[in-house]
Amino acid sequence: MLRVAAHLLWYVAFLTLFCSHAHSKTTQHLHFLPEQITLSEQQRERIEQHFSEVLNTPVIYHSDVAADVTIRLSVVPQPDEDWLRSRYEYAAIPAFALLTLPGGISQSSEFTGVVNRPYRLRYETAVYPIDEEEAALTLLERGRISAIIDYADNAGLYTSRNKHIEKQAISSSKPVYIEFTTASAREHFETRIEQLIAENISVPFVKSASDTSRHADSTLHWILINKYFDNNQDALTVSYSDTEATQWWRQQLANNTTLQIHNMSSTAAFDFIVENANACILNVLRTEARQQVTYFSQPAVYYLDLRLYALRESEHAQLLKRQTGQRTLSLETLASTYPSLIFGYTRGAITHPVIGDIIADEPQRFINLDSGEMERAIPLLKRGRIDYMLEYPTTLHEIRRAVGDDTPLTSFALEDSKQAVPAHIACSLTERGKQHINEINAILEDPSLRKSLADVYTKGMSESEQRAYHKALSFEKLLD
Repeated sequence: MLRVAAHLLWYVAFLTLFCSHAHSKTTQHLHFLPEQITLSEQQRERIEQHFSEVLNTPVIYHSDVAADVTIRLSVVPQPDEDWLRSRYEYAAIPAFALLTLPGGISQSSEFTGVVNRPYRLRYETAVYPIDEEEAALTLLERGRISAIIDYADNAGLYTSRNKHIEKQAISSSKPVYIEFTTASAREHFETRIEQLIAENISVPFVKSASDTSRHADSTLHWILINKYFDNNQDALTVSYSDTEATQWWRQQLANNTTLQIHNMSSTAAFDFIVENANACILNVLRTEARQQVTYFSQPAVYYLDLRLYALRESEHAQLLKRQTGQRTLSLETLASTYPSLIFGYTRGAITHPVIGDIIADEPQRFINLDSGEMERAIPLLKRGRIDYMLEYPTTLHEIRRAVGDDTPLTSFALEDSKQAVPAHIACSLTERGKQHINEINAILEDPSLRKSLADVYTKGMSESEQRAYHKALSFEKLLD
């Protein structure tokens, strides 16, 4: 009898443990409530991954509402009484713009081109899906489509190629609300996010601007702008240097300052900071319009202008060293003196006031490495397919880190280039924001700390780039 009772107790314990484990790993089902927005397959998988990582259990996306859906994403501002809305939101959907040539929407085509992005805007006319902005612009210029729909933040990709492109806003940035069927599920989700934040793990979730919980005012919302295009994610992401600089700032700021990290577009960032009394954005350009809504720090980083790159020990590098020494280089003179040279370039070179004209004059000698192809630029250099490449140091540094490249390169400053462009930290136009700016400026005024921060951004750059960066750091006047 005792043996039977013991076996029975063991069996009950086993079932309890098994059921508890099974419950903790129960698959959750998620649905996105459509509101003129569709998701790409990659974005659906990304959402599944983000929620699975936070909840530590499989999360499956459903395109249609099903009876077993327990999590819902919505862009509808008014909460549904049958769902419990979290005080956290998913990364916002970017604003959309309609891009046309002068005269408005062309009548030469019945189709509107929609560039394939993680989020796509539904439109009332017949649409034609397009994978890349270069193809979209070509189709627009040839009259094959009447207009282009893309993220508003991407408008510069088109205007840099065709200055006649006109932009019309058609949809604002939308917060993505997260809703649950039960209070316990919502509490578990929020607790997990707070645990990850406490462990300094970045999550694609942001506390709602309307949140008034007891934790809301004690946390500094630290916003990183998505600046680097990641081919694997098919989206802009945060740069390695900004991520490392955030860790540097975390060590310098007061011990009682808790950072909650957010990643978003620049447009969404300034919308967020206007709505939040305790937020800062890392490394943004200062403009008159932005000064109306935020406080700005002294320069916190410098972006070096376009430079010409070559393999460090190549004959092409030695040629330029003999010709230029420490002086700047004339690309126009180099190209005309050596007509057999081939150059690789990216989108940024086209927008340069002088370099863009040189490329336009001799397009057969300049290979476009846009749309993520910059990752193959160094292999092209090694094989002798191109002799030089034109790129911004910060961008090239990010690409090389992403692909794990450490090929020795040297670079040369170009004539008509700016020494460096400063960027700043922007904080809420509130008393809390002003306190943060005062603390940040005090840190930046310390020469040793300024040099330490510069080392974060120049790590991996060539010696000439590091000299140019520190020269800007030494001579840049501090803000009043």
